[in-house]
Amino acid sequence: MVLEVPLSLQPMEAIPVEDLPTAKGCLFEPKYDGFRCILFRDQDTVNLQSRRQRPLGRYFPEIIEATRHLPVQRFVFDGELIIPDEPFDTLQLRLHPAESRVRLLSREYPGQIVVFDLLADDDGHSLLERPFRERRAALEAVFKQIGKHRNFVLSKATTSPETARGWLKRIGHGLDGIVAKRLDLPYRPGKRAMQKYKLWQTVDAWLAVSTTSVEPFTGNAPGGLSRWSNRERQPIPLEPRLVAEVSADHVENGRFRHGSRLIRWRDDKEPRTCTMDQISR
Repeated sequence: MVLEVPLSLQPMEAIPVEDLPTAKGCLFEPKYDGFRCILFRDQDTVNLQSRRQRPLGRYFPEIIEATRHLPVQRFVFDGELIIPDEPFDTLQLRLHPAESRVRLLSREYPGQIVVFDLLADDDGHSLLERPFRERRAALEAVFKQIGKHRNFVLSKATTSPETARGWLKRIGHGLDGIVAKRLDLPYRPGKRAMQKYKLWQTVDAWLAVSTTSVEPFTGNAPGGLSRWSNRERQPIPLEPRLVAEVSADHVENGRFRHGSRLIRWRDDKEPRTCTMDQISR
């Protein structure tokens, strides 16, 4: 039996929204802060792919090995790769060229997949055209067979917007927001057919530009060894001149993790007032 879902499948995406939908017929799930992935299993053949269909298996060997020992012989999971109770940087370190380093990290900080959709059943048949309520029910049945497992977790889900808002208290502790899916929704590969809601933060930051910088400069801790090449980085001092209020959906370890949005220029503020205590507040 060959899986009816191809390896070239693009995951279904979400469009940002300003608030959670209130209409009935939606299921809400926590949005985890990790690597989006699709996991294919056809007996001993296992493929773990990124959002852009790039292979991730070599970076998460413990996931590949654990998949081969599951009682369900065939499936296609859509989920999020995370490392529980660790910052995103720990997950990002897995993308290392040295296999020995990856193996060491997989033992020290084992990865986990939070699964939120089932795209092919145990016969290999595609579930893409089935409504989400049916795919969710089939996914829950699969996890009854899997049982409690350190590498595989069924995503939480609720039809209550109030319960979903309660999850937002854990933003910054492994959660990134809330995803809303219509229960009658077929799986739409590559389409923005879901909705995602995030809490945005704004801070006042000083900006500087240098045409000679090779790597991004972080005023918090310039220089030091690069975690990727292990080479010494030489900081280039810059004089702060401009202040802007910027917005970002995720601030971690004093850094903007995702893309920032310019809100407005702050001609009324001095660069020296833009301190890290804004983030702690």
